[in-house]
Amino acid sequence: MSTSRMQKNLTVMFTDISGFTKHTETISRQDLMSRLDTHNELLMPIVAHFDGKIVKTIGDAFLITFESPTNAVQCGLFMQHTLRKFNVGKDDSHAIHIKVSINSGEVTVTENDVFGDPVNVAAKIEKATNPDEIYFTESVFLAMNKSEVPTSFVKAFRPKGAESSEIKLYKVAMDEADERYQKVIKGTNIDKEKNKTRVLELTNLAEKEFTRYQDTLEALVESQGKSSRGMVIAVIAAALILATAIIVGLAVFSGPAENPERKVIESARAYLSSGKPDDARTLLLKHIEVHGGTDALKSALDEVDTYELNAATRITEELLAGDRPDQALSAIKAALRDRAPSDVHKALIRRAQAYLDARSALAEGDSARCLALTEIAAGEKGFTDGLKKLRDQAQAIDAATKTIQDEKLLKEQSNAAIEKLAMAFGDQPTIPLVIDLMKQALASKQYWDARNKSYAEAKTQLDRYRQRFLTIGDWSIIERDMHLGGFWNYATDPSIRRNWWNWYDTTWQNHYKLLADAASNDPDFEYKLGINMYGINRRLSLIRTNEQAHVGNAIKKKPELFDANRAAIKEMVLTWLEFDMDDHDLARELVRKHFYDEVRDWLVAGLTASSKYMGDVRPLFSKRQNCFALLADRAELSSITDPFGYFRDNFDIFMENNWPGVDEDGNPVPTGLTREQVRRLFEMKMTLDDYKEFRRLIGQTMDDIGAKTGRWHTYSYASDTIRLMLEDLKASQPAHQAAMGD
Repeated sequence: MSTSRMQKNLTVMFTDISGFTKHTETISRQDLMSRLDTHNELLMPIVAHFDGKIVKTIGDAFLITFESPTNAVQCGLFMQHTLRKFNVGKDDSHAIHIKVSINSGEVTVTENDVFGDPVNVAAKIEKATNPDEIYFTESVFLAMNKSEVPTSFVKAFRPKGAESSEIKLYKVAMDEADERYQKVIKGTNIDKEKNKTRVLELTNLAEKEFTRYQDTLEALVESQGKSSRGMVIAVIAAALILATAIIVGLAVFSGPAENPERKVIESARAYLSSGKPDDARTLLLKHIEVHGGTDALKSALDEVDTYELNAATRITEELLAGDRPDQALSAIKAALRDRAPSDVHKALIRRAQAYLDARSALAEGDSARCLALTEIAAGEKGFTDGLKKLRDQAQAIDAATKTIQDEKLLKEQSNAAIEKLAMAFGDQPTIPLVIDLMKQALASKQYWDARNKSYAEAKTQLDRYRQRFLTIGDWSIIERDMHLGGFWNYATDPSIRRNWWNWYDTTWQNHYKLLADAASNDPDFEYKLGINMYGINRRLSLIRTNEQAHVGNAIKKKPELFDANRAAIKEMVLTWLEFDMDDHDLARELVRKHFYDEVRDWLVAGLTASSKYMGDVRPLFSKRQNCFALLADRAELSSITDPFGYFRDNFDIFMENNWPGVDEDGNPVPTGLTREQVRRLFEMKMTLDDYKEFRRLIGQTMDDIGAKTGRWHTYSYASDTIRLMLEDLKASQPAHQAAMGD
């Protein structure tokens, strides 16, 4: 009848009682069985608790399988912990020490056995395992839940055999101060009664194996007693040879019993087992200083290095996971000393440094760099709570910045920007950029609330914000924007009918003075004031000069404002050119410098523009005069095909020149057309008849002024203007002047 076999992935554990064979030579069979009973009573309930399956015993070794690698490692930890407690106060003859080795992989399972390479490797590892420790392979390390057991790397191990490959060995760190260690201990509650059957099963197996072992020895002795004298002699000779071999072997592998170097190395390893690498290193270095170094001592120092680096790696990972990158960086660098870091250590250093740099980048307001660095700091381990917070804060800065840079978004989403920043940084932010972004968002919200709702309501809300955001400090920017919104609200109040004459009431004057004072030393706010004045005037179909003054002052003080608001300024300039305003200088200057080529067709069309006003079609005086002045400056009046007809139809724009260039106080007056601009019309090609018509209209106007009749005699500058106009006409047309004979 064939035996059923199956392949299965299992975790295999070997446990071996240290010194068991030695004790068989010194204590009775009864005492030995008692020792085994105690071993079973202590450990087999633990195996049952962690769902281990007892496969068989091999002498004093036990083969156990587990479905879970984490269960296997935790089982080994609790076994060693239990024996550590049991051994307290006992001498070597009564203490029990075991070695535990674990491996994982695909094995062949039969009804009563398990075998395959994973079993063979586990058995070989047991030979390299120290008493009171649990060693396991990389396959176990990779598969287990490392957050539930404290572990450390031991060494790369190559079992004996020509075809054996190198195995990375790890061990359980038996550190009672470790939280994970304590969690296993406190979380393991053994129910001996529940596992009674399984414990009995193991006990029976162990007793059966031990009985077979003892019976074999006794049979050998009995057979020797009945043999011939020659056989006895042969046995004795063989025993002597075997004894000699053992002695030689001990001499080769162990050295002299009192070898001080070995004692130092063993003591150093004991320090490592107790978690004291500094003591181990000091002990080894002192011995080397006195006796010199050997390969064995150097190898022992390498073990200390490996222990320290493994411990530092684990601690660094834990510190990073706990959002303590500064301590993590210090820990790994201190452990490395002058040693070249491995790829693992480089990665840890890179993550810790990226974490610290991300914090710095955020403090500097560099959100893009902060986001990139948090990705590096997270690595394959993922985002910790601290990194998530940094990421959320950087994203909040990004979102608020985009909102503030977009005028439409800022109008609609200023409150969302405020709350997003508050959620990421709290109500008391300390980063200057965050405070500045919050100020801008608050200023926008208060402006629109005061403009669209009421100034009083916005002021009440501002008082609540003051109590909430204590680190804002200076609220003047927010207050003045709120006041500007209130100014718009009052100025456009439909219940107050405004026109050219009743514009400046007391409330208006008070509002405006506060805003003008605030704008005097701040180009950005002065530009904002000018834009608002422009909007208010357009809303009410009124023209006031102060909007031009504020915009002009702002871009003069801060030229970059022009580039940032070019389209809006162009719109305002064309409006100023079109309507009757007292000061055209700024508008004309901006066209000459920035917009001429863009608006040339508009200027040509404006030479003859008309508008419907009060039911009549009238020429747009201001627009025609401005368009003529700008085209004349470039000598581009060719679209005027009838110079005299244009002069006659637009005589007003030529008379309102202020050519003397000063007002009654002697101050320059830059309005109207200049003498040079009017001369451009006089220099155009004309017939003698046209020339005579020019002379006639100019002469008639001079006569009217002299007789104190007609429209122009009341203008103080009219007499000088018409006189200079006649001189320029004559000088511009010398041939026609000669034909006239005067």
